[in-house]
Amino acid sequence: MTTSPPVKAPGRLRPLNIARDLSAVADLVELCFRDTMDEEGRGYVRQMRRASRDKAFLRWASLKIESVSMPLSGYVWEEDGRIVGNVSLVPFRRGKRKIYLIANVAVAPELRRKGIARALTLRAVEHAQRANAAEIWLHVREENLGAIHLYETLGFVQRARRATWRPEENPRTLGTERGIQIVPRRRAYWNTQLRWLEETYPASILWYHYPDWRIFGTGARHWIHRLFVENDLRQWAVVKDDALQGVLSWQPSLRRFDPIFLAAAPDADSDAIRALLLYARWQLGRRRLTLDYPAGKDTEALLAAGFRLRHTLVWMQAEKTILNSKQKRSIP
Repeated sequence: MTTSPPVKAPGRLRPLNIARDLSAVADLVELCFRDTMDEEGRGYVRQMRRASRDKAFLRWASLKIESVSMPLSGYVWEEDGRIVGNVSLVPFRRGKRKIYLIANVAVAPELRRKGIARALTLRAVEHAQRANAAEIWLHVREENLGAIHLYETLGFVQRARRATWRPEENPRTLGTERGIQIVPRRRAYWNTQLRWLEETYPASILWYHYPDWRIFGTGARHWIHRLFVENDLRQWAVVKDDALQGVLSWQPSLRRFDPIFLAAAPDADSDAIRALLLYARWQLGRRRLTLDYPAGKDTEALLAAGFRLRHTLVWMQAEKTILNSKQKRSIP
């Protein structure tokens, strides 16, 4: 592993002060990602700006920095009183294991390639290690080859590629191919559905905003969830020539987009999956939907059902030995 070169830009690296820095960080994030920022990203920036003016939120956030999965902590690079670099740290829990997500690595365009992003990322990793993190992750758009290379030189390794799909066109005709049937999800399908869910959503990233799959099942956890948490849970299955091809699950969300979860056979028939997606869209009407899915899987069916690829993220995990003694001494 290579050591970190000295930073070639003037300035200083310091911890984020959420009460003072949030608005400036929002400006920097918008500046750095405006060419690739979607509606959800723009909403995120607006939320940051509103939060920076909410004194009650800022008081609450200062007490919850390490206990809620929000980007409340991190580091900034400051030059002449101006924030020109940022990295956020988002803590998660998986059982008793603490996991950190490194996010919002941003450097003002005129100061890139001077070592600032490297220094900020290393400081974030050091922070996570001192907090006894069991795992450290980040994700980056697959087209950002420079950032991927940087993170690889720092000891991060690629673990998964995840595509985000959203429907943009009106659902096409619901006519299905001969032998294809859409039916309510049946009890007998659950074990197969669960196996496909576990293959589609790797256990290593289940800590990141994914539900407990048992709420989609048939046991006590499913019924308790329906009774006390969220009664409006809908699931449909597609069968072709009496063989199960896939199951789609939906539940409403407080987020901007409702997630749908597709569990499909490894060799699923494309027409069957297209029919299932179209049927779900028709049933859910004008709801705004999003699907997180393995990159490259069932692409033909998704496109035919009016879904469009928003972006593909490369998920990267820090190796255990990401920081050696020389790297630690190189962090400003």
